[in-house]
Amino acid sequence: MEDVDEFYRIYREPSITRYMEGLYEDRDEEMEYMKSYIDQIYGFYGYGLWTVILKESGRIIGRAGLSVREGCENPELGFLIDALYQGQGYGYEVCSGILKYAWEELKFEKIQALVDERNMVSIRLMKKLGFAFEKDVTLNGQDYRLYIKKLLTE
Repeated sequence: MEDVDEFYRIYREPSITRYMEGLYEDRDEEMEYMKSYIDQIYGFYGYGLWTVILKESGRIIGRAGLSVREGCENPELGFLIDALYQGQGYGYEVCSGILKYAWEELKFEKIQALVDERNMVSIRLMKKLGFAFEKDVTLNGQDYRLYIKKLLTE
């Protein structure tokens, strides 16, 4: 929860929310949501989204992790990297680590990712990580491309 102000800094960049939801406009609402998320999601599943921090400086540059989306059968990989740090391999590094954790510690066999078809940067990352396009889906009125990664092959 202590990272929320940095998240607001990152989400201020319009390109960050082009293909995804932003934070609550009211900081108190966001704090309440985060507290509930930590208590309920981590409490029930034992995993969720983590803060992405640069080792060398301690600077917060994003969020990434695993979540459960209602109506979907597989855990979902999600990630967001500060626009200033995109294109430098941080997304690949953090997502690779999460996939390794998902297989070795959580024993997941498959991970999904839902990507807006216009988000070519994320689509390229999914392919680089070994995800395969499964099908186009619509969830809550939003169109996505569903990608699946089978972790058994790692």
